[in-house]
Amino acid sequence: MTTAPPSPTLAANTLTANPRGRAGTLAQIGLLIQWQFRRLADMLVFMIIVQALLSATTIFGFGLLIGDPPPEVAAFLVTGAPTVTLITVGLVMAPQAVSQSKLEGSLGWMRTLPVPRWGFLAADLLMWTLIALPGTVLGILAGQWRFDAPLSLSPWLALAAPLVSLIAACIGYSMALLLKPQLAHL
Repeated sequence: MTTAPPSPTLAANTLTANPRGRAGTLAQIGLLIQWQFRRLADMLVFMIIVQALLSATTIFGFGLLIGDPPPEVAAFLVTGAPTVTLITVGLVMAPQAVSQSKLEGSLGWMRTLPVPRWGFLAADLLMWTLIALPGTVLGILAGQWRFDAPLSLSPWLALAAPLVSLIAACIGYSMALLLKPQLAHL
């Protein structure tokens, strides 16, 4: 027994349905974030591991260079290494991924979608921020363990870490959009 094909009217309405308002825009951004994560799914775990290792090894490298610093210096080292990791994600990994998407044509294809341009940018920047944050946390934990530094968590940390990551990713993202892909990879 065969079933009737779906109604062309129903299929057309499903494909062209464009939710309006803030809820629709947030739904679109959510779908863009899913698309970006799925696009990088094969490399996502590897990127997070590399960021975590970079942060931890930076801490231990500081320990080899400096030895046992006083507590004030140790606090700067413990917070500086994860900050370097946040900046590295934004200034190195994000432009490489954007320039790669320019080369493969997916960036141009994304621009043809009926989604606000800032939505695609917000989804991409959020993705890079989420990739950077586990390495940041591991770097702080490794730094506290290595230097036994007395750190106190400030409520500003919840704003500062994502803000540093977003600013670095914005700079890297703009470099990748303005430069040729070969230059952006450098």
